[in-house]
Amino acid sequence: MIEDAAHAIGASWRGRRIGSWENLCSFSFHATKNITTFEGGAVVVRDGDEAERVERLALHGLSRSAWRRHATAQPDRYDVIEPGFKFNMTDVSAAVGLHQLRRLDGWIDRREHLARLYDELLAELPLELPPPVPQAAHHARHVYSVSIGHDAPRSPDELVSHLREQGVGSTVHFRGVHLQTYYRERYDIRPEDLPVASDWAERSLTLPLYPRMRDADGGAGGERTGDRARRPRLAA
Repeated sequence: MIEDAAHAIGASWRGRRIGSWENLCSFSFHATKNITTFEGGAVVVRDGDEAERVERLALHGLSRSAWRRHATAQPDRYDVIEPGFKFNMTDVSAAVGLHQLRRLDGWIDRREHLARLYDELLAELPLELPPPVPQAAHHARHVYSVSIGHDAPRSPDELVSHLREQGVGSTVHFRGVHLQTYYRERYDIRPEDLPVASDWAERSLTLPLYPRMRDADGGAGGERTGDRARRPRLAA
């Protein structure tokens, strides 16, 4: 089994870090993640054989990486043992990611504080807020997504436009796979076939959440007016 922990680096369950179980575990370091190498990711493995195979698959199926080929005085010989891919991260990108690791826990603590502040400030609006985090969990707080109430005075698209006018960026996480052209046509899936996922795709909205946000920010473009920041009026 391979765990998909693309959003969960730094998170834990019952005091144990995600990625520390016996399964292989994959993390994403895309630009929007809690740690970024611009693109790419990492796979946590449990033993040397698994590590060698992951490394081999990530670089064309080569039996020896460039580092290993040039690390000894032996002839630069290698073999393609199995079909592979071009998934290797650059060393520069890896260095950028490693530099951030020691700051990850502090960043997540900041994200947690901001998410709780969102919960407080948005509680009276026609929104469905993220569910409470179980007591046994330490959440990575990768995104803060809400669902616009059916009786809200603005549609999600209208709200996105309104927020942008206020200098606040927002987006949608995530639009259902079954609504994408290829999958919709390839598998003949109608929105009503998956009503819950379709409803979420129509009403979801993700608000800014990043460690350098200030408590008074209305988002990335929040501007101060006197002692208060201009906050998005989501129900305006």
